[in-house]
Amino acid sequence: MLEGGNAAWLAAGNPTESGVERATTTRDDVWYKPYDHASDYRKHAQDYLSWEVALVDQIKRDPTIRFRSY
Repeated sequence: MLEGGNAAWLAAGNPTESGVERATTTRDDVWYKPYDHASDYRKHAQDYLSWEVALVDQIKRDPTIRFRSY
């Protein structure tokens, strides 16, 4: 943990970087909207909807996620 956070780091004149040239993981969490694809919009829209519907069951299986129901 950095005492004082990013503001303290910058105030001390320490270097910073931007971009992903030295990322510690691969860029596998990029998501494009269905209409970002020039072709086959319907397929990408259906893929997204299928993912979203399946997310409900995925959340139910994860013991670390809790929702209160009323």
